[in-house]
This record gives sequence, structure tokens and C-alpha cells, in this order.
Amino acid sequence: MLERNLKLIATCICALSLSACSSLLVDLGVDLGLEDPGSARGVASDPMRGLALSPVAIAIRNNDIVVGMNRSEVVESWGEPTVREIAGSGRNGHERWMYGSRYSLEGERYLIFESGQVVGWYR
Repeated sequence: MLERNLKLIATCICALSLSACSSLLVDLGVDLGLEDPGSARGVASDPMRGLALSPVAIAIRNNDIVVGMNRSEVVESWGEPTVREIAGSGRNGHERWMYGSRYSLEGERYLIFESGQVVGWYR
């Protein structure tokens, strides 16, 4: 029984190590030579689940931002902003979100939203 459990644990550790390595290689753009049905559409897959991930899902997983993200996706990736500035009203308004502060090592980062979606950012 103990030997069987040890083999199971060793198998799980190997599987997790390989999936983490393959995920890193895919993120770095290394071709593993594996058949990926999403690669033709520019969509990566999650090696842990075998599901196709959108560019937004990949950005959220990497705590990054991409053009076209909505407010809730940005909050999921970076958290709540330090400051929100709103111009206009309703869905057609413009917003500027600030993260960080000028006193932090990273400085201030600004995201610009138009009609509820990220259109750009700057430092």
C-alpha cells in the first residue's frame, strides 16, 4: 500500500513539473511539436485542463493587461485601481485608472478606457 501511494505521489509530481515546464515554454513561444487545435486561431491552451485560453485569459493569468479588456477583467488581473477618473457618462464615457504612486519603485501606471474597454496605457 505504501509503495503504491509513493508511486502515485511521484507520478503526480512528475506530471505537475512537466505541465508547468510546457506551460512556460508555450508562453515563451517555444514550439513543442504538439498538436494544439487553438494554435491556428492564436489561442493558447491550458496544459492543466486542455482548454483553449483567450488572450485576455492568458493576460489575467500573467497579471497583465491587453487592449479590449473590460473593467472586471482588469480588476481581476491588477486589482482595484488607486484612483478612478471618469469623463462623460454611461457606457460611452471615458475613464482613466491609476495604479501605484509616484513614490513607489514601479511608479504610476495609467489605463485608459473608452466605452468600458481598455484602449491603452502609459506610465
